[in-house]
Formats: sequence, C-alpha cells, structure tokens
Amino acid sequence: MTNAVVQLMGITHSQMNLKDRALGCIFAGGCGDALGYPVEHKKWAAILDMYGPSGICTMETKNGVAIITDDTQMTIYTAQGLIHAFQKHCSVDDTVKEVHKSYLRWYISLMHSETITPHLYAALYPEEELLQNDLLQDGKYAGLDTKMCRGGSTFEALESGEMYTVDHRAPSGVRCGCTMRAAPIAVAYHSNPEEAFKMGCACAALTHGVRSAFLSAGVMCMLIAKLLNGTEAMEAVESTLAYLANVPKSEALLRVLKKGVELGKNPRDCAHDDISSIGLGWRADENLAIALYCLVRYKKDIRSALIACVNHDGDSDSVGAVCGNIMGSYAGVESIPKEWLDVLQFRDLLELQVNTICSYTEKAT
Repeated sequence: MTNAVVQLMGITHSQMNLKDRALGCIFAGGCGDALGYPVEHKKWAAILDMYGPSGICTMETKNGVAIITDDTQMTIYTAQGLIHAFQKHCSVDDTVKEVHKSYLRWYISLMHSETITPHLYAALYPEEELLQNDLLQDGKYAGLDTKMCRGGSTFEALESGEMYTVDHRAPSGVRCGCTMRAAPIAVAYHSNPEEAFKMGCACAALTHGVRSAFLSAGVMCMLIAKLLNGTEAMEAVESTLAYLANVPKSEALLRVLKKGVELGKNPRDCAHDDISSIGLGWRADENLAIALYCLVRYKKDIRSALIACVNHDGDSDSVGAVCGNIMGSYAGVESIPKEWLDVLQFRDLLELQVNTICSYTEKAT
C-alpha cells in the first residue's frame, strides 16, 4: 500500500505491520505443519532416499491441497476459543475456560463423543455449549474433524472430566502438543508479552502437567508477542530468556533453550547435525529449542528454516509448526513462499481468525 492509501484507510504503519506479522505467524505455522506431515516418524536417511539429498522441500498435496495435521487443527480451536472470549468480554480466568471448551469441541468432533464428553464435564459447562461447534456448521470447513493424531496426554486430559491448571496439574504431558497450538494466544495478547506468557502457560496446562512443557508454551507466546511488536529477533530471544530465568524451577528448560540459541549463533554447515544434537522435537522444550535455533540461524529466511527443521528423525510437523509460528512472526506473511501458501488447507479460515482477533485487540487498545 502507498502512504496515501494507508492514510485514507485510517491504518497506521504499525497496525499494518502487526497484521502482516500475525498472518505470517499463523500461516507459516500451518505451512510448517503441512510440509513436515509427510515425513513425520520417518528417519532422516529414509527421507533422503525418498526426496533426494536436500530432503523434502516442496509441499505434497492431495487434490491440490497441502493437508494440515492436529497441530493446525488445535491452533484453529485455540483461536476460536479466544474469539468466543472476546465476544463475551471474558476475564482472564474465563478466557482460559473458553479455550478449554474449544478443545473439548475439537475432541468431540474427532472422537464422536457427543454423549460422553458433555456428561463428563456437566459440573463445569452446559451440555449445549460443548455441542455447539460453529467451526463445523454447514460443512464449510470439511476435513477439520479428521483425526490426525494418536491422542496422548492431550486426549487423556480432555477425557478426564477435569479442568487442569498450573496449580492443579494434569498427571502427564511433556510433549509439544501444548506449544504447537499456542500461537493465537500471542496474537491476542501481543500488546502485553508478560500476559501472553501467563496465558500461554495457563492454556498449555489444560492438558500438559509437566512444568517444562507449559513453561515452553509461555516462552513461545512471550517471544512471538515481542516479535509481533517489531522487536528484533535476538533482542526478543534474549529478553524472553532473561524473563524465564526469573521464573521458579525453570533452570532445566532454560538450559535446553540456550543450547538451541548458541547452536544457531555458531551453526555447522549441516543443520541436521545441530538439530539432532538438540533432540527429536517430541518434547515441548526440545521442540521450542529447535525453533529458536532456526530463528537465530536463518533470520527471516522462512523457506530454509522450515526445510531444515522438518528434515530430521523426529516430530517433523510439530517442529515445523512451531518454527513457522516464530519465523512468520518475525519475517511477516510476505516472506512465506507463495507456492506453499497457495495450497495450504484452511488458509481462508486461518486468515479470518487472525483478522477477527486483530480487530478485537485494536478495539481494546
């Protein structure tokens, strides 16, 4: 847009940049998820045999669509819970409940548990609220209710009949199911990175009870909030880790994240060697550390970062999703390869949700 057009529309440069970064955050997360999906659970050697010496570098599509997994499904449901909270003018605690209800709707849609799950949560939520899933009305977003995951700690928590918190913790949950869905929280709370951290932890703790996991989600949300506000990458990383250092019992997480940063500052020629030394990305802390490594190493080069982080032995789609969320927040939507974005499943829904959240946050400020 020219300056004249921007002035006529009443949009400031900072607002326009925020929207570009927010779309970049959510779109690049979806692209990382879709790029990594075909090679999740595959060994690096097998990936190279299938795709050549550079590994998977282009989107695989089905009927012209790059399929997303539960990572982006849950991102969509996180965003929907936040939108419901904005619509109801919810308090912080009630906002977490809206996100929880949204996750339960997601679970019901996958497991067809309409008669079971509402009964389990009857003491917390009216049945009709859990059965009203506006994302699936009229079949507009066909495929959003496709089961794309095994379940694990997330399903266990959503089957429990309890609402877990950082003080009333789920019995398990160390893996990255709490980080790969968290990015919309950062978009919603970008103006207050400390609030983004707290909300990230609270929403992660709904399903993940291990401290390193829900703290990872908080760190991710704080970092993305800072990047959305235009903070330079290293400044955002360093200030976020400095904040984490003052959080009780965060030492183990801090060591893992710092390792990713240091490797990114002094990378080896082959990114796979660095990434494999961090871990497989199944755990939330290792997942986030790989994303930090890619941010520090690749700066705004989303293509190279996502290709690097999905071509390894571990959780390719979730590492791609979290890396994409962070990289997109820094580089913006224009840095995402167009040929990836053009085929991304549910792109229109993701864009609608980002625009809706941004419109509410603009009103709040």
